[in-house]
Amino acid sequence: MLIVSIIVLYFFSNNFIYSNIEDLFTPNIVKAEDLKQNYEYGIVMGGFSSYDSKNNKIVFREASDRLLQTVDLYFNRKIKKIIISGGSAKIFVDQRKEADFIKEYLINIGIPETDIIAENKSKNTHENAMFSSKLLPDKSITVLLITSSTHIYRTKKCYEKEGLVTDIYPTDYRIKEKYTIGNIIIPDSTVFVKWTKLIHEIIGIISYKVLGYI
Repeated sequence: MLIVSIIVLYFFSNNFIYSNIEDLFTPNIVKAEDLKQNYEYGIVMGGFSSYDSKNNKIVFREASDRLLQTVDLYFNRKIKKIIISGGSAKIFVDQRKEADFIKEYLINIGIPETDIIAENKSKNTHENAMFSSKLLPDKSITVLLITSSTHIYRTKKCYEKEGLVTDIYPTDYRIKEKYTIGNIIIPDSTVFVKWTKLIHEIIGIISYKVLGYI
């Protein structure tokens, strides 16, 4: 048991092993200048922020690169309108919907309200796709999906299930690094957190396939 424990500990704390497995679930990076076209709609997945009602302020989380990249795409005219897809994952707690307070934030930084659409009913990726697709006047046009690189596969499949044509724009991706003997051998405790998120996504893909969402 001790030997097995050491092997498991080493496996899940090894950055080299994790990085190679993560690569199996993430697409190639897409640069703004390489996008196939300018898009009428860019859909950004929620889950990157929460609202601190006590202090009346937005708290941005690790995946907030989704929003930052969306804003950059908008001001560089790669997308004309922004659809924010995100309600609240809390079932029994009444709290502000993410799409609503992020819409207010975008207006405050200079984006016209007419260019922002808030989808605030969804609680998961399947509902993101289901409710967002209903807001589009024309499902035949190609939309740009903006979300984390490890989340992009499941997101794209969900939107395609709803009959949409999509291109992807992965965000908050892992920057490729050069590996040395040292960082291949030496364990790294921060890798445990990365594994937690990747395993969550792997389970999500499996469960969505079982449920017929993708």
